[in-house]
Amino acid sequence: VYAYFSGSWGRFNVGQEDGIAYLLQVAAPSADSNVDGLRTYVQAVDTSAIVSALGLTGTAVIVGNDNILVQDYAQDTGEFSDKLTYITPNFSGFQAGLSWAPEVTEDPNTVTNAIAAPNTDNDAGDLENLIELAARWDGEFEGVGASFGAGYSTAETEVDAATGTIGSDDLEEWNVGLNLDFSGFALGAAYKETNNAVDDDGDTETFVVGAGWNNGPYSVGVSYFDSETEVGAGVQEVDVDRFTFGGTYAYGPGMTFRGAVAFGEIDADSTANDRDFTQVTIGTEINF
Repeated sequence: VYAYFSGSWGRFNVGQEDGIAYLLQVAAPSADSNVDGLRTYVQAVDTSAIVSALGLTGTAVIVGNDNILVQDYAQDTGEFSDKLTYITPNFSGFQAGLSWAPEVTEDPNTVTNAIAAPNTDNDAGDLENLIELAARWDGEFEGVGASFGAGYSTAETEVDAATGTIGSDDLEEWNVGLNLDFSGFALGAAYKETNNAVDDDGDTETFVVGAGWNNGPYSVGVSYFDSETEVGAGVQEVDVDRFTFGGTYAYGPGMTFRGAVAFGEIDADSTANDRDFTQVTIGTEINF
């Protein structure tokens, strides 16, 4: 729920909307954006079981209940927390912006259809004062289209949580992405790094590369996703690798038929918790 005000001077978003680091983030080409896009909506692997088996419960969840093994790379730490966002006008393809959220971790405290007492303040591990900066350029040079962008997010802890857990340190997160397209073909890559608000051995580095071809209503694509997360004492690293192939067909305004095959592995430095997976999706999407 949010309102916006726009004009020749730019745009203000006020309320529960994604921050500027996500709104201007450049995504790599995908096979099916619902499966291997910037923000993943379909993921068949239940990584929460792996998180629990590795004893990572205290270091596994960041803002918005995103498991550290979720296979996407959206820089959406603030997600739909109340915030103010300003986006500049588009100057020859260039845009920039700034977001600020007073509270990050706290969701509205509700009871059925009523508003309950306010959430408490100065809680261990909770994040506040989220600041995001981002910039992006979309243009064309000698027939080659290009999109380039970068974003940075930081937030403070209200009170530091226990060492090695989420909220034991201030959050720092950044991303950079580049896409090129020519005659219907596209190639791009994106990188994101976050410390997960953990003071030691908690960084996640994510790299994605994708390629695609678009011919009117038809599109096909392929992508590779790699994520490496430090998880502290006892487990050095959790690696996630995924290859995705697929395509879409637009059969009407706002309506697409899509399908994808994704396969990969999760290497948790322990054979008991390693996973190989294959995921097949097929369906339609309707937007209105």
